Amino acid sequence: MNENNKTKKPTTLHRKQEGQAIVIIAGMMIGMLAMAGLALDGGGMYFMWRDMQNATDASALAAAHALCTGGDMTEAGLRAAAANGFENDGSTVVTVHNPPLRGHLQGDPNYVEVRIRSEKPSYFIHVVHRGPLELTNSAVSFCQRPFDSSNIQAITALSQGCSSNWTVNLSTSSSYVFGGVHSNQGASIQGSSGNNNPNNIIGGTTYVVGANVQDQGVNFWADEDMTVPTTHGFGSVVDNPLGDFFAVSEFFPGGRFYEDGMIINQYSSPSDDSDYGNNGRWTPANNRVLRGLYFIDGDVRIGNQVNLHADGVTIIATGTISANQFNNKDVGAYAGGVVFYSLYDNPCGNHGIHLNGNSSIIDGAILAPHGNIQLSGSELWVNGAVIGGTVEYSASDSTIIYRPDMFPSIPGTVRLTE
Repeated sequence: MNENNKTKKPTTLHRKQEGQAIVIIAGMMIGMLAMAGLALDGGGMYFMWRDMQNATDASALAAAHALCTGGDMTEAGLRAAAANGFENDGSTVVTVHNPPLRGHLQGDPNYVEVRIRSEKPSYFIHVVHRGPLELTNSAVSFCQRPFDSSNIQAITALSQGCSSNWTVNLSTSSSYVFGGVHSNQGASIQGSSGNNNPNNIIGGTTYVVGANVQDQGVNFWADEDMTVPTTHGFGSVVDNPLGDFFAVSEFFPGGRFYEDGMIINQYSSPSDDSDYGNNGRWTPANNRVLRGLYFIDGDVRIGNQVNLHADGVTIIATGTISANQFNNKDVGAYAGGVVFYSLYDNPCGNHGIHLNGNSSIIDGAILAPHGNIQLSGSELWVNGAVIGGTVEYSASDSTIIYRPDMFPSIPGTVRLTE
């Protein structure tokens, strides 16, 4: 009996060891399958993620291009995603949002967000993960629409916060404004007494708060031939119609208005130019000829004996620009269709740009988006837009004509941002 027991015990122990080995081997096989799944399915997910990134980028660019050109953003985005292997078919979901729904660009209408969510069947990884694998990718693109010069009016006042409602103040006689007037607050438009020397405004005249209009001294016309009368009325707040297209950086090297051969003078201290004073004011000497593009870090004072070249001058100043004896001048724009550009920030103050003179022609825009613009004198002819925080126009027997072709054509741009 004891001998039989002695012969059975080793067999039982051997069987137990075999069972343990099977469990260990099975566990190792599961681990190996999991590792293989991680390697194979993980590698497949990486390649799928890379393809998905290419698809979201292409889809976002296509949707932004459609936004810039007036096309169907959703259709363009879905079509581009499908062309890159991700068709919106249920297992893959492609969404196009303008503006974006999340992130720091949320709500900005110039941006388009595309998100792609797609499933990938699992293989070896299926032993530890049930169901398909899922990836999500997104891209955001930016559309800067082409510059539309047709939406600009001859006179635009951008300020909304002045204590006086009249951010456009026209008090002149026998003068013409071709191209309309707009104020983001209110407009005071006065003419001479009676109807002998009326002012004529051709094009729409709009304001946001209200108007003080002397109708008997002002005529409003719908057409350039001044045959169809019109009236003035309320409008909506507008942003700077030049937008970022005419940011100051665009006038420097690398900017769209910079060209080889331009005359560029950047003054930072009196030692740079003898006409730059210690008071932070640049006063060109008499008989000096100004031609080209000038950037002045400070105020500008232009005397009557300074010659502004008819071939073109563009003066950009961080301070104010003043010409109190702007007589018998004939000046054209040198860069970007702009003659005077003040960065002075005080729209409700005295002035950002003040031109007072007689018998002069300015062939270009006058810009002080954050300052006041004053035009006074007589027989002052401006072929260009006048865009300021506030605008005062009291030059008699004068004319402002806005022509859309005075500004250069600028195409829209599309780019990925994230």
